Amino acid sequence: MKHYKILRKDEKVENENLIHQIENENEFKFPSSFKLFHSQYKCGRQFEIWESYLDKFLRPTPMTTISLNYKDQKYPYNWICSLNELIHGIKYYDQVNEMLKEDGLLRFGDMVHKGGLYVGVKDFNRDEIFLYYFNDFEKPIKVCDNIFDLIELLDISKKYDAQLFEKPASSKYWIKKDIELLVNKNLIENYKNFQLDRSNYIDSQAFFDKLNII
Repeated sequence: MKHYKILRKDEKVENENLIHQIENENEFKFPSSFKLFHSQYKCGRQFEIWESYLDKFLRPTPMTTISLNYKDQKYPYNWICSLNELIHGIKYYDQVNEMLKEDGLLRFGDMVHKGGLYVGVKDFNRDEIFLYYFNDFEKPIKVCDNIFDLIELLDISKKYDAQLFEKPASSKYWIKKDIELLVNKNLIENYKNFQLDRSNYIDSQAFFDKLNII
């Protein structure tokens, strides 16, 4: 269960209406495990929790890489889509729509290098999870039986030596030791009262001590 730490658990997730909308508009039923997953976790590009540091321009940068391990191969992972992202994919991407209608496979996850994760929504493949790269795979390959099993196939590894970083108290992000942080003064409306969003970035004077206005 260690890999579930990348997911943002939220008891207040309310996706029932969106689920019914997607099902009615596309004439299929989500697998029960898939609906359960989306009732327990906030999904989407912005919601997964990656260990990150702030670069010198205060841009969050991942400190880890996440890969899907399958048969001794590692496939770089991006994120599991929100239901709104699913709607967008079906509506605006012909390949996504075609695979849903012809193969009963709904694209629900994004992989690096134009790959995708798919869940079966028909009787013959319901719940099963597939990996597919349009330019590299002849056909989708099944990697596991359901979305919960998929999370257990993810491998999380560090990209950097942790000794090179420090994390001020109550901070969401790490920073490199001895880094010079730069902020463009043209982006600051009122320099004298300049404050970063402490809920999203920092809650420590240690960051401000490193700031240089350019």
